[in-house]
Amino acid sequence: MRKIAAQYIFPISSKPIKQGIIELSDEGEILNIFTFDGGFKETALTEFYNGILVPGFVNIPHDKNLKNIISPTDKFINLEITLKDNPYLVIKLEHYATNENLSIIKNLLTIQQLNPNIPFETLLKCVTLNAAKVLHLEKNMGSFEIGKKPGINLITELDLENMRLTAKSNLKILI
Repeated sequence: MRKIAAQYIFPISSKPIKQGIIELSDEGEILNIFTFDGGFKETALTEFYNGILVPGFVNIPHDKNLKNIISPTDKFINLEITLKDNPYLVIKLEHYATNENLSIIKNLLTIQQLNPNIPFETLLKCVTLNAAKVLHLEKNMGSFEIGKKPGINLITELDLENMRLTAKSNLKILI
């Protein structure tokens, strides 16, 4: 069993949790998500990270050409208008997984800068839960919910006050 905590947990399927704990089985299945109204409570053997915990990003295979998928290279897309027409929009990541010089976080930062009115949570949803739904994997991936095995990403060096990525933001895959 493993317990992981950070400044914020972004379940995606619900509002962010300040200083919560995710409890996992040895196989990576979420057993429980603890929230504390009065602030973080230290518990034995809890790993605490500076940053935010988000579900593992879901990759759309390159051969999936669906109407609700955009690429971060579509730099002139107005994401705000696109999201109004299609709330299940997915940001395609597959070419980043094969090229070490490209950064998913840097590309999300670019999209955020080009679309400053889009909440950070919405961008995360486009690379987690929405992508899982497109692939019919939402029962196991895409969000932090009991019984799922979504993987866990840690994003550091954010502007936590405004919930925005910064030029220094980094991604680390924990599970």
